[in-house]
Parts: sequence; C-alpha cells; structure tokens
Amino acid sequence: AVMLGEDVKDELPFNDYFEYFGPDYRLHLPVSNMENLNSPEYLERTKVQLLEILGEIEPVPGQQIQTGQVDSQLNPRPMAMEVDEPTAEEATDPDKRVTTEQTGQKEHPAELAP
Repeated sequence: AVMLGEDVKDELPFNDYFEYFGPDYRLHLPVSNMENLNSPEYLERTKVQLLEILGEIEPVPGQQIQTGQVDSQLNPRPMAMEVDEPTAEEATDPDKRVTTEQTGQKEHPAELAP
C-alpha cells in the first residue's frame, strides 16, 4: 500500500487470525501515550542473543530437492542417441582391434593422464 500510494482499509475481513486483532478488530492500532520502557542496552542485548541463536541454526534448502526419478518414470523423455556405425575394418573382422590411427579418431588428452 505504501509503494502504491494507496490507503489501507481499517476494517478487517474475517479470517483465521481475526481474533489476534481484538478487542477492536481493526487493522490500525490506536495511538497510545504509553512510554517505551525498553532501554537501548536491553534492545541491543536481545538482538545479540537472537543473532547468536539464528547463527547456530543449520540452513535448509528453500526448495524441495528434485531427483528427477518421479518425473522420468511418469513422463519418459525421448532421447536422441547417436549410433556408431561400424567401419569397414570393424565389420570385416570383429575380433581384430582397430587402432585410433586407423580410424582417424583423436584421443582425449584426459585419457592419457596418469
């Protein structure tokens, strides 16, 4: 309402939290002449205690972890698979090893790493 520059109605519609706004059941609280008895030291000490407690809480993911298992079982996605066709040398004798020099393929540098 502040960002839009509009006034907020004081009447509250009935909801689950309606009783928290009693006895007037209005959004805006009445102005009070009550003195603020919270000292700055008390407020600072309370803030430090709260930050220490919050610092000890283990963070959790804000979103449910998706493994993909359920989705892949319900709606299997088609996969474009490349099928290697055997070369003429491989087709002639399947028991004979074909080297990369014969096929012209280059080896990946990571395959040669110790």
